[in-house]
Amino acid sequence: MLNINIFCGFKLKNKVLKNYETDFLKRFKSDFNLNIVELPFNNKQAVELINTQHSEVLSQKLSSNSLKFLCAEQGKHLNSMEFSKLIFPDLMLHNTIEFIIGGPYGLEPKAFNGIDHTIALSKLTFTAEISRLILLEQLFRSLQI
Repeated sequence: MLNINIFCGFKLKNKVLKNYETDFLKRFKSDFNLNIVELPFNNKQAVELINTQHSEVLSQKLSSNSLKFLCAEQGKHLNSMEFSKLIFPDLMLHNTIEFIIGGPYGLEPKAFNGIDHTIALSKLTFTAEISRLILLEQLFRSLQI
């Protein structure tokens, strides 16, 4: 079975959004092993410390042979068809695809090392929580194309 890991620099606290996420995760069960990894986040820490911690955790948890995507506003803008064509041909070459969504303070530049593709989820700016749901929805849509 193919694996998709989504690394998020925050915890999803909003119950309504959590319900949407749970619904999407149920839809993936038969096609993929989809995991969401929430990176540690303490908003009482300095921004630099949070970003350093996230970079360290990512360097430990990201698979060396996976296809890695960074979701960032400066990334490439794709429509749903282009997103699907970018992901799924490579899925046959890798057994794991990993997505990274930074937290409210973004990511350190060194977190960008080893990234295969940087994509933008929209030209609009969204909270990290909404971005997480947009990514899940686009992954699900890609399966349907």
